[in-house]
Amino acid sequence: DNASFTLAADKLFTENFGLSLVWNQQTSINGFIQFIMDHINGSIRLSLKDGKFILKLIRDDYDVNTLVEVNPTNAQMESFQRAGWGELANEVTVTYMDREQNDASFTVQDLAAIDNQGAVVSTTKNYPGIRTQELAMRVAMRDLNTASSTLAKISVVTNRILYQHEVGDVIAFTWPDLAITKAPFRIVRIDKGTLADGKISVEAVEDLFGLP
Repeated sequence: DNASFTLAADKLFTENFGLSLVWNQQTSINGFIQFIMDHINGSIRLSLKDGKFILKLIRDDYDVNTLVEVNPTNAQMESFQRAGWGELANEVTVTYMDREQNDASFTVQDLAAIDNQGAVVSTTKNYPGIRTQELAMRVAMRDLNTASSTLAKISVVTNRILYQHEVGDVIAFTWPDLAITKAPFRIVRIDKGTLADGKISVEAVEDLFGLP
């Protein structure tokens, strides 16, 4: 889908998000594509409408009031979980390769989370396509924000209301019993079942961009 790829390319250009790496064909092409998606925080999916590949960046690019709303009138709750502090990391180190082909790294910390957890809990991410410290810092902060946030995860079964949605899309989640109203959740898995069954199974995670 040329329009989606052009939109993503323009967005990455404005972000100064350039990568430099070689695909040596030691991994599958699908593996390499996912490798790129991990760098740029994006997803590739196949449109059921026209069979074209769509590239979507995971960004703060939506208005929650215009999203399709999932609520008790069109969905059944299977599970609701919120990450506990013991499951989170509060330090992220990004390893990359600078322009002189030297291994380099950049580390960022969530000091409030460290204070809350009482210790440094570190994780390392490898992004060899990154060549500058400035980009490594931004990506490290991106990953730290996710790793150190107590995001909620839901598993619901809806009617056909989400038939056009794919992984990476955002929904508005409303559930009065949980005191949640139009909270943005991003789809991480979707099973559209069959037309005869009329049910769609969805797993979604609270979207980081929807937090204060």
